[in-house]
Amino acid sequence: EWRKVREIENTEEKHKFIVNLYRSKLREFAKYVWYFEMKDRQNRTLYYLFFATNHIKGLKHMKRAMMKVDERGTYRFSDFRDVNQSYLINFSDETYWIEEVAEAIYKNFKGKTASVKEIEEFVLVETPYLLKKESLKILERQGKIIDVEGRKKAFTYPERCKIKFSDSK
Repeated sequence: EWRKVREIENTEEKHKFIVNLYRSKLREFAKYVWYFEMKDRQNRTLYYLFFATNHIKGLKHMKRAMMKVDERGTYRFSDFRDVNQSYLINFSDETYWIEEVAEAIYKNFKGKTASVKEIEEFVLVETPYLLKKESLKILERQGKIIDVEGRKKAFTYPERCKIKFSDSK
């Protein structure tokens, strides 16, 4: 399977192919896989640091640690400093990405009922984010969450509660 890389001429595409192949091979043994790209002062990729685990808490802690190194959410560290470089996400500015999390959650759970645990797992595994409950508050204020079973206070989301999402907004 790896021999296909010889057919790829573009260096960036080769990197992408190898990273995706390695990630898919790791997923044969580990349920959760995430990686972090390390770059040099000339902004060239040095290596990728992969993290693989079968436990969701391990993924959560690793993503939290990676976010401390790279608040931009690109999951890369570079010695290169380019003020014009654009980044996908800036985790230090929660107002931006909290809404992105809310949108991703609603898109995935629209018309369904899910536990906070299921929602958190979705966010951890399928997005570059961590779950912040503020994103659930946004959805509830927008009327996209129509029922929360198992909570005592409004706009709280204990792990044991079930959240019902509307399917019409």
